[in-house]
Amino acid sequence: MLTLKRLLFMPLAALLVACTTPTPYQPAGEAGRGFADATIAADRHRVSFKGNSRTTRETVELYVLYRAAEVTLDSGAEGFVIVDRDTEVHTTYVGTGFGHHPRLFPRRHGARFHAGLFPTFGTYDAVPVRRYEAFAEIRTFQGPRPVGDDSYDAREVIASLGPKITLPEEE
Repeated sequence: MLTLKRLLFMPLAALLVACTTPTPYQPAGEAGRGFADATIAADRHRVSFKGNSRTTRETVELYVLYRAAEVTLDSGAEGFVIVDRDTEVHTTYVGTGFGHHPRLFPRRHGARFHAGLFPTFGTYDAVPVRRYEAFAEIRTFQGPRPVGDDSYDAREVIASLGPKITLPEEE
C-alpha cells in the first residue's frame, strides 16, 4: 500500500509545483512570499522580496528595486542609494519516480532498515527546485542624486518598472 501511495503522490506533487504561478508583487503573507520592509533609521530602510519556485531571480531583484522606490516616496524622500544588496537562492530537491530504492527510501522494519525485495525496482530522479530571496538596504535622500553612488530617482524607478510589476489577481 505504501508503494501505491507513492505512485499516486509523486505525480500529484510534481503537478502542484508545475501549476503554481510566480509570486505576484504583494506584501508577504503567512507563507512569507512577497515583499517586506523595515525602517532602520529615519533615512535607512531594509527591503526584501521572497518568491516561490516559479519566480525568477530577475523578477525578485526587480521587485526589491520597485519596493525600495515605494518606501522612499512613502518616507517623503525623492531618491535612494543602495548601500548593500544580496540575492539568496534556496534549493530543495523533489524526488520523482516510483517503486522502492533501498538507499534513497529504505523501508523501516522495527528498529532496523531493510533493503526490500526488489532493490532495482523503479526509476528515480531528484529535480532541483529553486526559490530566490533578494534584500537591499537603502539610504533615502532629498535633492540632487549623489555622484558615483548606486543611486536612483524613486519616481523614475516607479515609472520605468511599473509596467513590469505583476499584482495579485482580484478574487
